[in-house]
Amino acid sequence: MRRCISGGFALMLTLTACTVSQGPRPEEVLKRVATAGQTLRSAHFSADGTVQFADGNTIAFSLLNGVLQDGGRKISMTASLLDTQQSLSSGSAMDIIMRSPCDIYRRPHSEGQEMISRWIKSSCSTADTQKAIIDPQFLGMQMDAITVVRDRGVVVEEGQALYHYDIALNQTKLQEYIQSLPGGEGAADDRVQAILKGNTVNGEVWINTSLYRVQRLAWNIAPKAGQKGTAVHFSVRFWDFDVAPDIPLPTDSIAPPLSDGNIDPLLHLFNTAGNGSAF
Repeated sequence: MRRCISGGFALMLTLTACTVSQGPRPEEVLKRVATAGQTLRSAHFSADGTVQFADGNTIAFSLLNGVLQDGGRKISMTASLLDTQQSLSSGSAMDIIMRSPCDIYRRPHSEGQEMISRWIKSSCSTADTQKAIIDPQFLGMQMDAITVVRDRGVVVEEGQALYHYDIALNQTKLQEYIQSLPGGEGAADDRVQAILKGNTVNGEVWINTSLYRVQRLAWNIAPKAGQKGTAVHFSVRFWDFDVAPDIPLPTDSIAPPLSDGNIDPLLHLFNTAGNGSAF
């Protein structure tokens, strides 16, 4: 009897050891994610988060019904903001379609009605559009520029097995990525310091164990103890990899009106977060 128990226990240890040794290390998983991101054609996504300013005012935002196509060069979503202290005249919401390098279509939702009947087309600088678009290669960059600080193992969510890691920014790798961008030479230190100076940055990532796609990503940026600043929390979720529907461009869009205050709160928040000045 004892021999059977000890033999069974030894077998259990052997199987456990084999299971652990067969799983890739977190560093290898992140490399595979960065490679897989370069071939992603389409996906659905949603995102939400909050921005808390130094004065205590908090804005909540969400991106719903998101679709990315052509490797992130075409995006559609419904974006909304809600000022929890009502310093904005009201919550802002609109449908948005972005096409790289420089086309933005938007359809603001108006009070008392679901939405206006026409799309408004705007132009912008190429750099501004690239900051706003959720680019799969940008997600790959994040995998290159992070360090796994804790491996939480494999979890199952909605029937999918996912690697779950606690992560932090790797300042050196982030600088290397920014320097590789057009116009990034000489600006890396300033951009990195804008994000990291006086703040702590940490997050979590969930990665599909078979596809090596990021299915969920969350970041927390908060002032260090004793310092004031803007705190940001956001999370984004992806699904339907390479099978998301096409994004038809509006055919009846109009030029933006001279007074176009509806978009200001939304674009100001996204642009501020995109260039790091909020941090």
